[in-house]
Amino acid sequence: MKKEWLLVAIAIVAGFILGAVACEETPEAGANSPASDFLRVGGVYLAYCSAREYHHFEILAIVNDKWILVDEVEYYRGEKWLNTGQLVWVVSGQDS
Repeated sequence: MKKEWLLVAIAIVAGFILGAVACEETPEAGANSPASDFLRVGGVYLAYCSAREYHHFEILAIVNDKWILVDEVEYYRGEKWLNTGQLVWVVSGQDS
């Protein structure tokens, strides 16, 4: 019986350790990233993505290096998440 409880305790501790490691690898909101070097919350941009779609949007939130929450100005009106890794080019809304 003692061996069974020892195995359960080891499994629980290992689970907590693995969970902590997984959380550390997740970028925090507002992380310093290449996307946030150019893109700014509240900014309006025109972008072309690898799915051959144009997006004209205002940025509502930059979550991390890969994801931004945007409000589409044209085309597919409404809030959506964009993966910055799939954007081919981006220009400021004032330049478009």
